[in-house]
Amino acid sequence: MNSELATAVRERIKITLVLIDNHGYSSVGNVSEQVGCEGFGCHYHFRGPDGKYSGDVQHHDLGKICEGLGARVLTVSSLDEFEKALIDARGSAETTAIVVETDWHERVPGYSTCWWDMATAEVSEMPAVREAREDYVRNKVQQRWLSTLGTDEAAGTR
Repeated sequence: MNSELATAVRERIKITLVLIDNHGYSSVGNVSEQVGCEGFGCHYHFRGPDGKYSGDVQHHDLGKICEGLGARVLTVSSLDEFEKALIDARGSAETTAIVVETDWHERVPGYSTCWWDMATAEVSEMPAVREAREDYVRNKVQQRWLSTLGTDEAAGTR
């Protein structure tokens, strides 16, 4: 949180912070898209004339925010630059934020059907959401629980 970053700077506690800036909530947006909800509210956009989040991009300058809290900021755009920035940050005595701008669309595939159980809305006017809900209910029975022995979940009951 921003308060922890400000405290670290004030107390001269060195932290190396890596910020992945994908201009929104790309991972959650991916799940939302996979369950038919079109990534609603996951992009940083202003409302457009249609009342939806279809307007201009709302840019949050994460580097300036960190800088404003007293951290040293390194902005990178390639793996080579990141590796150099990480070496630089490790060698520095001060709190450093490395800001990595990424492409919204470059994601890990399959969030909605693997480790993240994100239930799809039960009621929707959107056909894609209704289809995703049917798929969710159909596949929910295959969910496997990780828990300690002796619990109801470990026995496969709830």
